[in-house]
Order: sequence, then C-alpha cells, then structure tokens
Amino acid sequence: MAFQPSPAQMPTPRRDAPDPRFVDLQADAGRADVLLCGLPFDGAVLGRKGAAGGPTGIRETFRYLATHDPDRGVDLASLRWHDLGDVAGLRPDDTLATHETARAALKPVFARSKPIVVLGGDNSLSFPVVQALAQAKGAGKGGIGLIVLDAHYDVRTYEGQPSSGTPYGRILTELEGKPVAPSNLVEVGIRPFANTKHLADRAASLGLHPITLGQVRHLGAQVVARDALRRAGDGPTTLWLSLDLDVLDQSVAPGVSAPSIGGMSLTDAATLVDAVARDPRVAGMDLTECAPSLDPSGNTARAAAYLVAVFMGGAASRP
Repeated sequence: MAFQPSPAQMPTPRRDAPDPRFVDLQADAGRADVLLCGLPFDGAVLGRKGAAGGPTGIRETFRYLATHDPDRGVDLASLRWHDLGDVAGLRPDDTLATHETARAALKPVFARSKPIVVLGGDNSLSFPVVQALAQAKGAGKGGIGLIVLDAHYDVRTYEGQPSSGTPYGRILTELEGKPVAPSNLVEVGIRPFANTKHLADRAASLGLHPITLGQVRHLGAQVVARDALRRAGDGPTTLWLSLDLDVLDQSVAPGVSAPSIGGMSLTDAATLVDAVARDPRVAGMDLTECAPSLDPSGNTARAAAYLVAVFMGGAASRP
C-alpha cells in the first residue's frame, strides 16, 4: 500500500464543543478540506541526520495547538483535515528509489485537488513532491510556480545519488517537460555565510534571482510575499510552497540539519506562509528538515506545527 499509519501518539480529542483543539479537526479523507502526509526519510542529508523523525514529531506537537488566530482573523474550527499517514517503502540506502516511491504515492493524492501538506523528511524530497504535482496536474512547460523558503540555494550538482542540497537544481533541469521555469522559482531567505560563491554563481547560471534574508528584513515580509507570488505566478496556474526549516533562526529551530545563526524570524516566516497559502492557486506545501532528535527542547517541532497551522489557516481563508 502507498501509505501506512503514522506512529505518532496523538492525544485523545477533547469533546468540549465550544473549545476545540487542532487535533479535534480530523475527518475522513472524503470530508477533509486539507490533506496531510509524511515522508520519514533523511538518507540524503548532507549534514546531521534526524529528519526522518520529522513527520512523527510534528504530528505529536499538534496537541499544543488551538484553533483561533486573532491577528489574522482565522478560526480553524470550521476546517477539517485528514492525515493519510506516511508513505510506505522509503529506503534510507537509496535516495533515487525513495524519490520514485514518493512520486508514485503522491501523484494520485494531488489529483484530488485538495490542498496538501507534506511533512518531511529531508529537503531532497522536494523534488519528487513537485514532480508528482506536475504530473498530476498535467503541467506543461512553465505550468508550475514554486516559492521556496530556505537559507540555501540547494542547486548542487551530483553524481549517483542526489542529496538534500540538490532539489531545486534538479527541479529546473531534470523534470520532464520543464514545468518549472527559472523565472517562476522564487527562493526567499538566502542567508549570509550559508552558501559558497560557487553555489551563488550556479543559481545565477540557472536563471534564479533569489530574495535574500536581508531583503526580507528591509522590505518586510508582506511586501516580499506579494513579490514572490507575482513572480512565481506569472504564467503558471498552479503554485507550490517549499519550506526548509533551516531558514529559521537557530534560536527558534535548532533541530535541523544545518542550523542558521542569524536566520529568519518565526514571525516573518509565518507572514510569508500565510500570504502564500491564501492564494487559491497554491496546491500545498512541503515542510522539510525538522529533526526532533536534535532538539531536546521540542521547539523545532513546535515551530513546524505552528507553520502548518498557519498554512491551513491561510488556506481556510481563501474566497
């Protein structure tokens, strides 16, 4: 079977109707407004491993979430989400085989035309996620727009097996039919001293024009979100959000493969996620590099769960 139940220990839902918890909002797949699934794999990590535990760790942290966001005027109480479980058959010793398994499992899910949140897992998985989306939507050349929140360019070249540093380069060069054009792939949050000049030049040679973390701070997250949506959506009818948790500052998310001193604030990340999620063209989000075993405080998983709730709130606010 494509999916297997998650091993997460979810709490018993509260039955107090006026005070629902986030975990109370689960529904069967047919009634759900948003779908969720996990890809527990970190075989392609270049740095510290632990992201295979991300899907379970994030799910278990859902217990801390309520439903109301007074700042954005969002109440998730009317939203229903369904957890499909984890994609089965992922192989820690074979990244390419794992990517093919993930693609095959996710393609029919994307065909359901409901927003989906994919919990990683390492950042290499963004490639089969976008591949499955493009195939499910029948996207031709330039049919998919991609907004990325990441401290790194992730456009490394490779021989043999790809890594967590290769997904966006692969998306531009290896996807059949070139569904993502360089002008529609917008990387946001590139951080000082997180990349080499060689990788910056590689990104430029691919036609990328990233928005640096300094620009996010100077312009403001709302302005950057509008610009990212304009650029990613110039032509494509389907958009996707890819969020690597290492974009966040290490004080918020230390439990990632490559922690970021001087990284993005959780407030700015949430502003970007909310703005993107509200766009009806956005088919969903993959969230990668959460490694709970590297963060005994549990803060990294809590930040990830919070951003999932923000995305769902944005999706629930669509016209």
